[in-house]
Amino acid sequence: MDKQDLIEIQSIQKELENEKSSYVTQWKDIMKYMGTAYGQNIPESNKRTGITPPAPNYLLTDTTASTASDTLANGVEGYACGTSLQWFDYGVESVNEDATDEVVKSLLEKVKKVAYLWLQKSNFYPTFRQVIRSGCDLGTGGFYFTMDRKRGLPKFKAFNLNDIETITNEFGEVETLFRKIYLTKREAIRYFGEEKINKIKTIKQCKDPRERFVFHQMISPVVNWDFTVPGDGDWLSIYWSEDYSKDTIKEERLRYKPYAIFRWEEPIFGGNWGVDSPGQLSLPAMRFVNLLVEDMIMLSELVAKGHWKKTKGLKVNFRAGGVTELESGQDYAWQQATGDLSWLAEHISYYRAVINDIYKVNLFLTLTMNLDRTKTATEVAGLSQEREVLMQSFWSRLANQIFEPLHEWLFMQICLSGDLRDITNDELAAIEEMDLKIDYISPAYMAQKRAFELGPTLQWVSDMLQLSQVNPNILDKVNFDALANIDHSSRNAKIEALISDEDANKARQIRAQLQSQANDRALNEQTLGNLASAYDKLTKAPEAGSIAESMAKSDEGKSSGSGQSA
Repeated sequence: MDKQDLIEIQSIQKELENEKSSYVTQWKDIMKYMGTAYGQNIPESNKRTGITPPAPNYLLTDTTASTASDTLANGVEGYACGTSLQWFDYGVESVNEDATDEVVKSLLEKVKKVAYLWLQKSNFYPTFRQVIRSGCDLGTGGFYFTMDRKRGLPKFKAFNLNDIETITNEFGEVETLFRKIYLTKREAIRYFGEEKINKIKTIKQCKDPRERFVFHQMISPVVNWDFTVPGDGDWLSIYWSEDYSKDTIKEERLRYKPYAIFRWEEPIFGGNWGVDSPGQLSLPAMRFVNLLVEDMIMLSELVAKGHWKKTKGLKVNFRAGGVTELESGQDYAWQQATGDLSWLAEHISYYRAVINDIYKVNLFLTLTMNLDRTKTATEVAGLSQEREVLMQSFWSRLANQIFEPLHEWLFMQICLSGDLRDITNDELAAIEEMDLKIDYISPAYMAQKRAFELGPTLQWVSDMLQLSQVNPNILDKVNFDALANIDHSSRNAKIEALISDEDANKARQIRAQLQSQANDRALNEQTLGNLASAYDKLTKAPEAGSIAESMAKSDEGKSSGSGQSA
């Protein structure tokens, strides 16, 4: 690219900085009431000199907003991609037609194993939390990813919104990123090479190891620009120095964009920054609740302590046992302040509830908060399903804007690394034309899947169980084996816990045979018992006074008479 192209790019960046100014003012207001360290508005002078920025301001009158933000971040991280979770799986939309299913499955399993290891050993999880808090509070958050070649691991850097500008395409997607990078002389040489850095006089002559210099980077689709950059890949990356902005210091092509931007809501009227985030919507409530708490404290002290009135110029001895001499016309007295402060408490409770509601605190604390009474299992399931329905659009944006760019980049970095053990030539060939598909299996996404896929089915089964009280034959219409398989899949349960249909049928056949044999034994025992009872009755003498005794005596008499006649 020539110098005129770079001038055009720098001009666009300046325009974007001016357009961002109104958002910067809003972000500063939100951070003032949040008091959060991640959102510290660090002056550029601190970044360039390496001086540690001042400590965050936690001297807030009310901390409702900051604790609500923390709860939301904990909930998102815990439900979407916690460090102890199996939260993603790899599949394919399409692949090289020569690749067999066994080859693809083996490759995906190897890459997935490395991906989990890389993310665990890198700084991904704490950085992800920063991104989420920035997106939830300020409406926009994002991070940059690169490889640490020395350690063989990815590195992640959350964006300070003051240091980036973005451009969205016609579909409202963030497509072009401008970012500032603050590097020491040593870091700059490692990034760009000593030959390039020595051309920049201010950096070459620098003796202070802490002093940092500003570099700019633009990442954008190649098709958006008329100039060309050598290499292959659909994205271009261009660097230049603020101390020498007449020429680039690095140009390259990238296969995947190395960043992700999350916006709470895309502005329907257009724009590059997220809107309608919990922090933005609750900003008025933050202001009011802090003012009201300050008033509450002041008025409460006035009511509790009261105040004194005295003659002007009179010196009063307020010590215990002290004496104050009064002249004619002088006086002093303690005045009791009275008043009902309940209206202040009601307003404070109202605005706190507004903030917690906007930050969806109750949704994430559904299972831990004891709301009025202990919930039954059915009620808990219903509340959990309600939470997933209300959070559906959020989980979808998170997957589309954060996780998909991350995994596309991560997958390719793993395939290019030497960490794939025992990879075969067939697996390498399969990578070339593979269209990766990411399956999300964290509690958030599986619960969403259950809510929309399994929920109606479970409700139907519940209806059938109720109808079976009237007509038991109705259960013949329910395929309980299929229901067990569907439920197992929707919960991403361990495959070892599920018995196959074939083994289940074998177990049922054995159980049926054992039950049949048991029934036969029981029948035989009952028959033998009946025969024994009958035999016992036949061989036992009739009871005295019974009809059987009378009949026996009658028979004996007939037999005796018959003998005499003979």
